[in-house]
Amino acid sequence: MGRTLTIYWDVKDNVFRDSGGVQLRSADFPFINFKENPLINLQLVTDSLLTELTDLNDLVSTAEFRVAVDDDFDDSSTVLCRATHSMFNKTGEWEVESTGTADEALGQFSFYLNANTTELDDALGSNARINNSKMELIIEDTPGGVVCAVYRFPFRCRNLIDPTGTSPTTIADTYAKGTISIPNGVNSVSVTGLGLSVPVDVALVSVGKPSALDSNIFGTVVEDSKDTDGFDVEFSANMPAAGYILNYLAWT
Repeated sequence: MGRTLTIYWDVKDNVFRDSGGVQLRSADFPFINFKENPLINLQLVTDSLLTELTDLNDLVSTAEFRVAVDDDFDDSSTVLCRATHSMFNKTGEWEVESTGTADEALGQFSFYLNANTTELDDALGSNARINNSKMELIIEDTPGGVVCAVYRFPFRCRNLIDPTGTSPTTIADTYAKGTISIPNGVNSVSVTGLGLSVPVDVALVSVGKPSALDSNIFGTVVEDSKDTDGFDVEFSANMPAAGYILNYLAWT
């Protein structure tokens, strides 16, 4: 079940009002999110008492309704979102009152508005929102006939931070670090099991000795051994005792 967006538009003063008739601040203007499909309950009123608009009484028997959301008036381009006549005023979709069905004769319009469109995605791009977009309700006396009424008001479009749900690259995919024990007597070891997404680019290693009395041993990375699984390290001498460790940091 999606969001229900109730809109009171005062056609006389050209302002939004809340359910108590108070004029809305711009911060509270209605909006739609990319990929959203909310149920719109649009009530046209004529004053702060939320008096219902009845000017359409003579039209409703034959009238055709349509809604569009767009950010320009270029009729050569497709609008961002649209609701056609067949989508209007379905039984049970009017949630403003208990009647359950919007009444056009009282300036009531209910419809679902699908914002999962390529046009909206392209218009938003990498922007957080489109602030200059508007919703336009057009009423014709008959389908394709004379336009008898047009009601237009601000209707913002908002983007999503995560529209596709694609998982981000984790740290484990780009770098790895760890410590391994170096067996006594060996002069090389292999660091394995890193599971990186691409081969190691840079690897830093250091050799830790058991105590201050033990010999200093240095490790060198074998460059042509580096791959997604790990790399090889050669030492300046054979390990003279147990307890030596190799510390490594590798990244891609």
